Amino acid sequence: MLILLLSGTFNILPSSGRSAWGMDIETITGFRLIDAVLQGNWAAFGDSLKHLVMPAFVLGINMAGILMRVTRSSIVEVMSEDYIMTARAKGVPPRAILWKHALRNALVTVITIVGLEFGALLSGSIIVEMIFAWPGIGALLLQGLGARDYPLITGVVLVYTCLFIVVNLIVDLLYVSADPRIKLDR
Repeated sequence: MLILLLSGTFNILPSSGRSAWGMDIETITGFRLIDAVLQGNWAAFGDSLKHLVMPAFVLGINMAGILMRVTRSSIVEVMSEDYIMTARAKGVPPRAILWKHALRNALVTVITIVGLEFGALLSGSIIVEMIFAWPGIGALLLQGLGARDYPLITGVVLVYTCLFIVVNLIVDLLYVSADPRIKLDR
């Protein structure tokens, strides 16, 4: 629907690909936005940004809704705790209560959801790469499935698995910084 509306009807954003035809830049990092900035090619940067808007929106909109609901419910739950009422009784400003006390204790739930949603983001990226004609590991997986290239499929699934394990490790480390009650013990 986004392609039909924003590309077909209003012609605001490009419908597919990573860049417009003839807008080639030298590959340094493999990330077109970063490469364009490093080379000072602002036309290529703007073009790459336009091509990135719809795929990023499609991948992020579902996660954003879930994350907002979980964050809100977690904050509401934390705001009824005794230490919040004590801070209010001491005269701490409401903004400080929210940012310093409530949000920090509500972050554990939010961090958990972000870690779990990363798996959905990885699987969703496969479909988004195909729809928006982005060359990536998801498109490579679907190409391998079509060609019945089992070593390629195994390799891509292994890469996705390793990414998910690394994200879960990062989530576990973030727990320690978000909640002082959680310690890293052996």
